[in-house]
Amino acid sequence: MYEVLAALKRMAWIVPLAYTYLWTAAIFAMFPPFYPGLATSRGLEAWKFGFVFSALKCGMSLGSFSIRKMGTMEAIYGIGNMIGSVTGGALIDLWAFPLPFFVVGVVQALSSPFVAIYGIIPKERPQDSAPKARIMQKIEGAKFWFLLTDPEFLVCAISFAFNWILMGFNQTTLEPHLSQFQLSSTHLGEIYMVQSAGYVIASVLSAIFCNMQKERSFLFVCHVMAVVAYLIVGPIPYIPISPNLWMAGSAQLGIGIATSAYFVCSSCLLNTTALSRGCPDNLQTTSFVSSVTFGCAVLCACITAPTAGYVSGTYGYRTASMVLFGVLFAWTPVLLILWLRPSLLRGSKRFRYPSQENYI
Repeated sequence: MYEVLAALKRMAWIVPLAYTYLWTAAIFAMFPPFYPGLATSRGLEAWKFGFVFSALKCGMSLGSFSIRKMGTMEAIYGIGNMIGSVTGGALIDLWAFPLPFFVVGVVQALSSPFVAIYGIIPKERPQDSAPKARIMQKIEGAKFWFLLTDPEFLVCAISFAFNWILMGFNQTTLEPHLSQFQLSSTHLGEIYMVQSAGYVIASVLSAIFCNMQKERSFLFVCHVMAVVAYLIVGPIPYIPISPNLWMAGSAQLGIGIATSAYFVCSSCLLNTTALSRGCPDNLQTTSFVSSVTFGCAVLCACITAPTAGYVSGTYGYRTASMVLFGVLFAWTPVLLILWLRPSLLRGSKRFRYPSQENYI
């Protein structure tokens, strides 16, 4: 019994971390359903307020991630999105736009005393010192740039960026598209909650499939779901069906599932690809992989949000969704090769260790 209590005490540090992460995600989720309408009512064009979401993506890129905890953290993020979408809509219906940020901001700050007490870094046990020393080991002169010429690594990096591309597209264009259905803020938040629910489900499933080393197959299946989602969310102009709420809402589930798989499965593949090319399993490799992939994702998201706003505002949402559908459809054969014939994408270059005297 004492050992159980001691183990729970060692894990106490993660509770305020998870709590803060959840409510941070809730705050982030309150922007997409309601900000575009507010910005439009103030006379701001769609492509201009798209830059606001680009700025949010730049802020998100300052964080780092750990593959072993990815599924859990992304599930918490998705739950926070669900809470933020519905809570934000209900509070806006109750009063006005600023209220959700006051309320949720106060709730988020409740974790501050616990963070001050427990900190954000777990207390190290003696048996953990050896693995930590290996991970923290620095290799002077190590060069990882050869990974940027590896086709498999690049495919995984681009697939990771699709998570941010889809989010950037949705954040700028979905609310103006749904405005034709005359939904209340609460009901609008519920539509976004469907996407977040898909994100939560796929985060857990992604962690399971990554643990089973089946992330390639799961990534492909979820990508196909994204293709179908953007086929019907508008729907594309070539489908002789008028826009309807059922199709738009159903598509959000597929989009949520796909964005989570892009994030978790691609991150796992990026790290395993780097390790399979001989890169050391240490902080240097993880830092390089995360820096390159998040940099690529932020760049794509910053371009996507204002571009999607311009195309949607000028030519209509159905045309804008058709463009993204075409991009996703064109990427499908690449992910099929990544799943069934990864050897075709395997680069020939491998990591080269410097001389032994350069180890520190």
